Amino acid sequence: MAEITDTLFYGWNAFSFIHDSIELIAVPEPGGRIISLKFHGMELLFLQNEHAGESFTLSSKNSDLLTEKKQMGFRLWGGDKTWIAPQNEWLEGIPPIDLDAGKYSVETASDSIRMVSPRCRETDLQITRIISVHDNNSLKLSQIITNKGEQIVRKGIWNVTQFLRPVKVLVPSSCDSVFPCDNEGDSIALMNRFVLKSDGKCEVTCDKNLHYKYGITMSDPGYVISFMGSDNNRIIHRRSFSIDRDEEYAHNASVEIYNSPDYNYMELEIHGPRKTLSSGESSRHDQIWEFELEGK
Repeated sequence: MAEITDTLFYGWNAFSFIHDSIELIAVPEPGGRIISLKFHGMELLFLQNEHAGESFTLSSKNSDLLTEKKQMGFRLWGGDKTWIAPQNEWLEGIPPIDLDAGKYSVETASDSIRMVSPRCRETDLQITRIISVHDNNSLKLSQIITNKGEQIVRKGIWNVTQFLRPVKVLVPSSCDSVFPCDNEGDSIALMNRFVLKSDGKCEVTCDKNLHYKYGITMSDPGYVISFMGSDNNRIIHRRSFSIDRDEEYAHNASVEIYNSPDYNYMELEIHGPRKTLSSGESSRHDQIWEFELEGK
């Protein structure tokens, strides 16, 4: 059971979800996000304050899509969201706005929040995000994409979480699987400084305003452990999910770690495999989120 109530968050209509020591805020608009996540009262997620409370009335006409994307630009907002991979197929290099900025429908139950996007004019996809109780101090995030169009699409689920720094991320990986993204800032030059590879694990530190991004391939079972906060008040966050090495992953990575040069956040990005979807078909990716206060 969880305590789920209607609330307001920076002017957004929102839902408060409390389970054990976890408190989160989900906003149907923009983009069905988890916009706040606290464990033992400590906020873990970044919020872009200058865009807090924004909402949009988006057109349903395909002819208006390009104009609306250019007017909106690349917004962050913050929090945890579902994007569609690969990124190089985004129109104007901006996330599909019906999915990223649109208003999701909401259903709540005793232990879950279900948010469903409108049909996307750009991709013909619909996103469903389900946040539910898993166990003590743990949650389950389910993400589903459904092809609502008539044409076959080949896309991947791309979960992006913007965490407040400092964060150190530990990923099980063979040492040769970590690669710098050469189109993301100083990734190549900074790799030896912020990436430590040893004993079948990769550790990426994000604690400064520098620009880098690293991709990592993994074997099943997949998991990522993040260490957040100061040494005397540190939270351990573990995510577990399935990995299929026989499938294609967009960006050639199952996990990506991005560090912002302009704001106090890093991104933990978890990919589901890229799937070919005929009309009406769906793809699903589940994660278990576990939290622990170090020393408790």
